Amino acid sequence: MQKQVSEALDYERLFDHLPDNIFIINQACELKWMNRQAVELVKDFLNYLPVETPEELIGFPVASLHEFNSMFHKIIEKDRFPYRKTVTIFGYIADLHIDKLFTPEGDHTGCVLFWRDVTKEKEKERRSERLIEEISTPILPVVIEKALFAPLIGTFDEIRLDHLRNKVLSKISETGAEYIIFDFSGITAIEDGSLVSEFTKLQEVVQLMGAQAYFTGFQTSLVKDFVANGMKFNDKTFAHYRQAITHILHLEGLEITPKRNEKA
Repeated sequence: MQKQVSEALDYERLFDHLPDNIFIINQACELKWMNRQAVELVKDFLNYLPVETPEELIGFPVASLHEFNSMFHKIIEKDRFPYRKTVTIFGYIADLHIDKLFTPEGDHTGCVLFWRDVTKEKEKERRSERLIEEISTPILPVVIEKALFAPLIGTFDEIRLDHLRNKVLSKISETGAEYIIFDFSGITAIEDGSLVSEFTKLQEVVQLMGAQAYFTGFQTSLVKDFVANGMKFNDKTFAHYRQAITHILHLEGLEITPKRNEKA
């Protein structure tokens, strides 16, 4: 039954109607066939190829298009099939899938390469990631002109910590802030305990920029992690961010007082 179905199918026509770019390579590593989508894709690459039309690639040694030590040669030489990877080529982001082709008798006859263009999807993912980073790590002004407030929310990993570091240093440089309060009350977890020490390093870097960093809102579990990683709690650590603001007001010679009721 399977053989009858196989013989009845027009594979070239079928592949021409698939959304992926499909390339067939023979055992001599020469391009044997490509579907319509692949032909259109190659047209965009002609400036980078030693041919003037996509049709000239038929029979072309594909290996010559890749450097000797490229991943393509390693896949072929070391028989690393099936192989799948997302790569950037000529401004495109492609999901590549390469596997062997066999005859009905089981003889190896070449390879098939599926190239799925995921450029738009990846760019959308990156925009979403940047938006999430911006929302999840805000740096806000407070009532004191020279101070900033950084409420830390959710789970922190190395990527978020790196984003926080860059954003904090950029904001201090931009505003000339002399104080910044990091509030930990919204943190649900720090994925790697070794990252705890990075917060201490961030505090030191902030000081090198001429500003003072204050830590507030520690939960019991976080206190244990910080102590275990050698952090010492000092006069720059407060139970609540309001205490840090009051402390900064005192340093600036300011205080918050009730407004007087003025009689008409």
